[in-house]
Amino acid sequence: MSEIGNKTLENVHDLLFELSAKRLNLRTWIQKALLYYSARQFESFVMLLEAAIVKSGKLYVGYKEDLIRTYTLLAGYFTNMAYRETGNRRAALQAKITNLLNAAQGLQPNDRQYSVVRAYAMMLSSGRSQDADNIFLSILKIMPHNVPCLIGRGCLAYNRRDYSGALGYFKSVLMHYPRGPGDVRVGVGHCFLKMDSVDWARRAFELALECNGRCQNALVGMAVIKLNVLDKQSQQEAIYLLCAAYEQYNRDPMILSCLAQHYYYVKSYERVQTLAGNAIAHTDSAELRAQNFLQIARSFHATGHFDRAFEFYKMSVKSCPNGYAPPHLGLAQMYMRRNQLDKAMNCLETLIKIVPNNLYGLRLLSMLYVQDNAGPKVDGALEFLNKSLGLSPRLNKDFDIWLIYARAYENKELWSQTIKSYEQAVKIFQDIGQSIPVELFNNLGASLMYGKQPQKALVTLDHALAGDTNESNRLTISFNRARVLEELHREDLAENLYKHLIQEYPKYIDCYIRLGKMAAKRHQYVTAMDYYKEVLKVDNDNLSARCLMGNYFMKHGMTTQAMYCHNVILRRRETRRDSYTMVAVGNVCLINVHRTFGRLEDSTSKRHQEKALQLFRRALEQNPRNLWAANGIGAALCAGGLLNEGEAVFKQILESSKYCTQSLLNLANVSLELKKYKQASQMYKQCLDDFLPPKSVAIMQLLARSLYLGGKAKEAKFVLLQARHVAPHDLILLYNLAVTIKQYSLMVFGMQRPDLKELMLAEQELKVALRYFDGLVASKYERQAQRQAKKCRAILLDLPEELNRVREQEQLDEDRVRLQEQRYQELQKQLQQEKIQRQLAEKQLQENQMAKRLEVLERTKKLISTVNNEMKKVPKKNQTQKKRHSNEDDDDDDDVNVDENAGENLENEENTSPPPAKKAKKKTTKEKRSRKSSIKSKAFIDNESADEESEDASGLEKRVEQSSKETNNEQSDENLMDRLQSIGQRRQLEMDNFMSDRKERESETPEMILEYVERLKKKMQTNSQ
Repeated sequence: MSEIGNKTLENVHDLLFELSAKRLNLRTWIQKALLYYSARQFESFVMLLEAAIVKSGKLYVGYKEDLIRTYTLLAGYFTNMAYRETGNRRAALQAKITNLLNAAQGLQPNDRQYSVVRAYAMMLSSGRSQDADNIFLSILKIMPHNVPCLIGRGCLAYNRRDYSGALGYFKSVLMHYPRGPGDVRVGVGHCFLKMDSVDWARRAFELALECNGRCQNALVGMAVIKLNVLDKQSQQEAIYLLCAAYEQYNRDPMILSCLAQHYYYVKSYERVQTLAGNAIAHTDSAELRAQNFLQIARSFHATGHFDRAFEFYKMSVKSCPNGYAPPHLGLAQMYMRRNQLDKAMNCLETLIKIVPNNLYGLRLLSMLYVQDNAGPKVDGALEFLNKSLGLSPRLNKDFDIWLIYARAYENKELWSQTIKSYEQAVKIFQDIGQSIPVELFNNLGASLMYGKQPQKALVTLDHALAGDTNESNRLTISFNRARVLEELHREDLAENLYKHLIQEYPKYIDCYIRLGKMAAKRHQYVTAMDYYKEVLKVDNDNLSARCLMGNYFMKHGMTTQAMYCHNVILRRRETRRDSYTMVAVGNVCLINVHRTFGRLEDSTSKRHQEKALQLFRRALEQNPRNLWAANGIGAALCAGGLLNEGEAVFKQILESSKYCTQSLLNLANVSLELKKYKQASQMYKQCLDDFLPPKSVAIMQLLARSLYLGGKAKEAKFVLLQARHVAPHDLILLYNLAVTIKQYSLMVFGMQRPDLKELMLAEQELKVALRYFDGLVASKYERQAQRQAKKCRAILLDLPEELNRVREQEQLDEDRVRLQEQRYQELQKQLQQEKIQRQLAEKQLQENQMAKRLEVLERTKKLISTVNNEMKKVPKKNQTQKKRHSNEDDDDDDDVNVDENAGENLENEENTSPPPAKKAKKKTTKEKRSRKSSIKSKAFIDNESADEESEDASGLEKRVEQSSKETNNEQSDENLMDRLQSIGQRRQLEMDNFMSDRKERESETPEMILEYVERLKKKMQTNSQ
């Protein structure tokens, strides 16, 4: 028996028997079933509803609606269950839901509850989300506040990653029903989490738990938030919440996954495997499956079951969606344990693409790139290391980072950076108080030696020897110390140390090898061969000794012995595919081809060439980055006459790397054979500058030959002279130098206009070449020297006539130049005289103009004095008349026109009535404007010419004479005197301005005066027009 409220629920089977016997209506069955649902007896709820469909009474009004409701309740319950199930269980529940809904649909339902359940059932299938949304939308148009529809649309928006839209739907539910289901607040919390509002999400989950303390989804959400706090107390609270949720429903994959992760960190690996396995079984989410596969793989990895861990890492990678990075890191570690470095690099590259700032991935990938020792990958390793230090400055205190740096710089042969990296690692060891490994001192010493700091390397190795007692380490460090002594040119100490190590360790063959190389360096080849034979006594198949002996035999032309030494290496199974030996044997075959170069069609020569190509090809197939094998293929092709193909091979080698220096020399030789002399000479110069000794006689002769054939005999001569200083005994060099001097002399003699000094110098050099040829007559080059000497003598016989011709030509050139200089000087004198005369004429013109101006000034002064005298004779008249006429005469211009009928005009004016005031004002304004425009400014007066002034003065005199005849009329006389007085004052002002400007003009240059005169002339012409 169970209780709900104050009611006690009887046994479901008894109730089922009772209801079936009484044949009660379906509505009663539904009510009883809902009581069991409220008591969380879900199986009883389903049993009653399923039995009610068959055993209930049907003969009552409303049976159809009750039957639809029954189908709807069952479909809703199974839909809720289907959301929790996965795989086949979900499929079975979906089939049952479909049957129930189809049965209800056959009854033509109009119930909104049925439509809501149908929409939620559609949401189980991802392809029918839009149909479900349409159903929700149609219901909300009728009932805008329908809670299930709002929640459904919110869930659909969340699945579409429209988190703000989903949040709006959930808020709408809470606005109208604040005490709605707690799962609504859970949805709000998840939306806030996706929108990175953790505090709001936490509050939403807390409110959900306040509404329903057993809300499983709220417990899980709150636990996830606390797990991300990374605080011990928060972690414990999160585990308590997860355990509470697990007790309610132990098949939730999210809860199982979080608990598995917790138990991994507490090292309870068996529980991790159990929980993660159950989570995988109860979820269809690819992301959750990948996370739990990863948890299982990590547990096996931690317990040392690497094969099982490898399998689960692969399963996690296969099942994870794009963008899930952690399993790639674990899989890369497994590949590294299996020594499958290429696959490990691929996994780490994928990890870096997904998470570019993963520090552990960057470090691991840079270490693998350094081990690969490929140029581009080493650069990539340095880039990743720099990025790591930029992301996390604390890595500067991590010695592992600096050791990786050192190895990367070692591969690039950047010894100064390598030394700094090792020193930084040593400093970090000292700062943290750990003992410095002896291996680190040994590597630092080796780097100092390669970095041309042997003295510091010796000190470092001595320090390492003083602090290490391990026998193996002491042996290695002692050997490196002897190598440093070699670099310090202390061969005696180095030799003694090697011999001492041999006494202590007779089978340490590296010491024999070094002693042999030191003897070969001193040209003690017999002693060197003895040391190599000692190595063969210890190890008859020693690769280094056999190769060195083969190189020695090949250098001295003993190809048979050289071939034997290399064949011994190739016959061994362990060294059969040794690329160095294959290339060496190929080189021996090439030597044999060159020996029979004159008999190239011979079958033996062809056989050697084919064998060389075969060996080089095998070496290249074994290691595609073997540049020396590729270089051998190019040399073999050139030896067979395929120069263009060989040139293409050498160019590819040089494009890929700069370390195979022989390819550059071979390409220069091929260019010389193909008559590309400029290109050949440039490459020979590059060889001498970059990697060959600057005084390499053989290369200098090839450079001289390319220059000679390219028409640069002078440069070829200088190159051969330098080689002559290095090898004065070389007769071939002497012969080539004499030929080059003869050719250069011929080039000088063949010039159309040779310089006399060059010609004389060429004559002297030709005589030197003749002496060289005469000296070579007694050598094995007698015939060639005699022929060249004969040519030199023939040239010298014709040379005096050419010298006389050049001398005469130079004398004629000198006379012509001298005559041209004389004519030039005369022309300059003539131009100077013309310039002086022009200046004198301009000065005279200025003086004449000044005289005219002074004359005009005098005449103007006389005129003004005459006007003043006349004014004194005229009596003063009525003041009123003066005032009436003064307004008309104040602003008059200089050109005053006094008519003979002036008196009559004045009388007419007196007899006529005055015009209106407004019109008189307008007229006066117009007159003022015209007068203002007619008044000459100072600037205009300054620009007038003397002729204009004289004309104005004569006109004024005439007007004065005319005005004196009209003095009979008193009014006109008074007007005239006033106007004359104003004109006199204006003339006086103009005169003052003119005199002040005259002083300024006295300082003007003649050029300015001429310009001023021209401007006046133009002004006069304009005025006359």
